[in-house]
Amino acid sequence: MPVWGVWVDGAFLFSTSRASRKARNLEKQPYMTMHLESGDDVVIIEGVAQVASDPALLAKFADTYEAKYEFRPGTDDPDSPVYAVYPQVAFAWLESDFPGGATRWKF
Repeated sequence: MPVWGVWVDGAFLFSTSRASRKARNLEKQPYMTMHLESGDDVVIIEGVAQVASDPALLAKFADTYEAKYEFRPGTDDPDSPVYAVYPQVAFAWLESDFPGGATRWKF
C-alpha cells in the first residue's frame, strides 16, 4: 500500500486512519516491508511498525512532513495514529549493476 512518510531519527514515520485496512493489518501483524517505487534504484526495508507516542518524535515528524509535503499532519488524534518503522534488514542495488552492487544490511 503506498504511503506518504518521512525519515526521522532512524525511523520511517507515516500516519493512517485507525479504521483503514492498513492499520487493522498492522494491529494484527506489525511486521512490514517497504520500498521505493523505482525498479532501477532499489531500496527495500523490513521492520516492525509501532505506534509512535513520544511527543518530541511526533513534533519532528510533523515538522519534517510539512517541509516535504507542504501539509502539516495532526499527531494527537487517536483515530489517526502515527507509525514508526525502525529498519531490521535493508537491501539495496542499482539495476544497472545488479548483482554486482547488491548489498544487505542487518540492524
